[in-house]
Amino acid sequence: MLLAGCGGGGQSETAEGIPNPLTIGAIPTEDTGDVVDAFQPVADYVGEQLGVEAELYTATDYSGIIEAMRSGEADVAWLGPLSYVLAVERASAEAFAVQLTEEGGDAPTYHSFIITQRDSDIQSLEDLRERTFAFVDPTSTSGNLFPRQGFTEAGIDPDNDLGDATFAGGHDASGLAVARGDVDAGAISSTVLGNMFAEGIIQEDEVRTVWESDPIPESPIAVRGDLSQEAKDRIKEVFVGLRAEDVGLDELSPDGAIGYIEAQDSDYDVIRDLAQTLDLSSDQLAG
Repeated sequence: MLLAGCGGGGQSETAEGIPNPLTIGAIPTEDTGDVVDAFQPVADYVGEQLGVEAELYTATDYSGIIEAMRSGEADVAWLGPLSYVLAVERASAEAFAVQLTEEGGDAPTYHSFIITQRDSDIQSLEDLRERTFAFVDPTSTSGNLFPRQGFTEAGIDPDNDLGDATFAGGHDASGLAVARGDVDAGAISSTVLGNMFAEGIIQEDEVRTVWESDPIPESPIAVRGDLSQEAKDRIKEVFVGLRAEDVGLDELSPDGAIGYIEAQDSDYDVIRDLAQTLDLSSDQLAG
């Protein structure tokens, strides 16, 4: 079930304190239809395992999912690293699982890319002065936070030195804007770009990478902090160890997750440190 909003009347709890229905939010990294296709089977599976109805919550931007957690409209949420850090601050969110995009390794990561058209004269970040650029969302880690770090380290003020910077709303939208020539360059996560290549949405010979970030900790699943500890433990038990084949899918998220392993809040201290280094306030990141 896809909801624009939920909660309110008719909600009950299990003996463990798990809300029924349990609302699972998902940030809109890509087209809403793709997000629903990826997460609805996960929501259904989790609900069955917990013995509750599970409802999927989507929003038009990342901040909408954070606000849903703060207001109690979302009980669990798939978040980006930066949106998770903000959800901790605003909604007392607690990370308990992190997505895997490939088996092996205890610290799954991905990268932020800045891409341009294959035949563009742009060769470096310096060449983006006075050029049009697509960020993804103010609270996107690989679509805003890390690209800003890249610009800053290159001596470029992304708020003043670019020609015209916009927020595309999703990683796929940013990638398509570059491929179509709507903007000179744009930010995108490495996993989404790889998926777009695999699905033929963008051809590999249409774009090229001009900048790549350091490794970024993968996206967490978080729970509302005001749920009972018993409820948190039971929800974690269902997610941690879950694999795509358990729900009949090839992937568990739009950006290619194949499973979930345990996460700790401290895994995202690097994100907090970077936001502080760039002097980005919560209000700025909210757009």
